[in-house]
Amino acid sequence: MDERLWLPPLPGEPEVLIECPRFSFVKRRADGAVDFVSPLPCPYNYGSIPGLTSDEGDPLDAVVLGPRLAQGQRLRVPVVGVIGFIDSGRGDPKVVCAAAPLTDAGCLRCRASRRSSSSARASPS
Repeated sequence: MDERLWLPPLPGEPEVLIECPRFSFVKRRADGAVDFVSPLPCPYNYGSIPGLTSDEGDPLDAVVLGPRLAQGQRLRVPVVGVIGFIDSGRGDPKVVCAAAPLTDAGCLRCRASRRSSSSARASPS
């Protein structure tokens, strides 16, 4: 395994600080400063796990699935997965959390959505 994808030990329910609420266009850093403005809304709540850092030295990123949460809200939420990313040659994993269990129906909707968007891109114009 690539050691850049190493993670610090994670609790089963880490405290996550929400920096970018679901549907927000503005991504903020943990200190509240604007990181960037997106042309598209964020499809999930995005934040970090205070006290834990990734290989790049920034707070460990976390994605929280579910309804929109308030910017600055801190909550303990179960980890459901980790996605390994490398950003500028440094490990930058995303910890995926969800307060409610992931369901087969939700997974099927995701697959159907990806399939229909893939078909739309493949269609001749």
